[in-house]
Amino acid sequence: MISEYVNGYVYICYTGTDETRFINLCNNNGIDIWNVNKGDTGIYLYATINSLYQMKKICRKCGGRLKIQKKTGLPFLLRKYSGKAGYLVGFFVYLGLLYVMSLYVWNISFDGNFSHTDYEITGFLKTENIKSGDRVKTLDCDKIEFLLRQKYSDVTWVSAEIKGTKLIIHMMENYDKNIAVAEDKPYNLVSDVDGRIASVVTRAGVCMISPGEDVKKGQMLISGTVNYTDDSKNIISSEYVNSDGDIYAYVIIPVSDSFSLDYDRKIFTGRENKMIQICVLGKKITMTGFYKKLERFETLKDYTTPEITKNYTLPVNIIKAKYREYKIKKEKYTPTEAKKIAENKIDALINKLQEKGIQIIENNVTIDVRENECVIGGDMLVIQKIGQIEYIEEKENNNECN
Repeated sequence: MISEYVNGYVYICYTGTDETRFINLCNNNGIDIWNVNKGDTGIYLYATINSLYQMKKICRKCGGRLKIQKKTGLPFLLRKYSGKAGYLVGFFVYLGLLYVMSLYVWNISFDGNFSHTDYEITGFLKTENIKSGDRVKTLDCDKIEFLLRQKYSDVTWVSAEIKGTKLIIHMMENYDKNIAVAEDKPYNLVSDVDGRIASVVTRAGVCMISPGEDVKKGQMLISGTVNYTDDSKNIISSEYVNSDGDIYAYVIIPVSDSFSLDYDRKIFTGRENKMIQICVLGKKITMTGFYKKLERFETLKDYTTPEITKNYTLPVNIIKAKYREYKIKKEKYTPTEAKKIAENKIDALINKLQEKGIQIIENNVTIDVRENECVIGGDMLVIQKIGQIEYIEEKENNNECN
């Protein structure tokens, strides 16, 4: 069928009185026909373009007529678009550009990072020569994962993958404390806060505390030194491991904040400037309308990255900026407004703690609205995971120095 498509073929209908003779003459003369079917109005069949001219002579002998039903093949396609060559060239150029751009990474996105912003992590990757515009084949996902785990000790899991023109980095942070998951050097787990132990689960090492016990900051929780003794309790050998466990403690978190009741209220005048900026491969094209001189203004920016598909972004950023002029009017919060703002601050703090897996047991925070300020004070009793690493070698070296 490929050769027929290249040369072109037609679907035709023969109508006449001597249909059987017509088919026999076509076969006897070596005319290439196929899929011959009897229809209501005649015989339907496929034939090549070259066969069609020979069939016309046979058709006249049989006193019949040929009617083309459908034309298929490359010759007909080229004839159809012969006046639109520019469109075809443009289409193939477009496909070529897409292919070239697919060889590069144009967008780096992050998932699962809360303590560290996208801007912070992107900046770190740039110091390691990992950035947008790099060739896909030059990026080593294993190396990226290693660098991020090495840089951020509170990141317990990293997975980097390339989809289309995107480098997607999935992360999982140890929100509670900076406890490494995999280390070459053995270490202890020590407390990083004062508190009372709520529960302990030890997976590696020797547990040094028990539930209900008060601990101080710096106190050892799980020792990475495992001693083996004989029947007389004499140490015969020691093994150094990476201490591992889940330790939860009751911790009191102090809360202190304040803000002035006097504030500047923005009153927008209605005057504004608009700007559109197109960034292509680091080059910026700025388009602005009639410029108005604004005394004070607020800037609003909307960033858009065109996408062909979900994972196929283009090296183009469109920035729409709006500059709105405003005037300042001195205002003062009412006690009700101040209390509402303080409550929102407390709610935001509670949400932040809960996102980190911290359970609020008691909320002893109070709000005091005074003449010129609102004071937030008190504490919260929480249950949180505690513990941070202390390398055994470093500790022994410090003891030797002392």
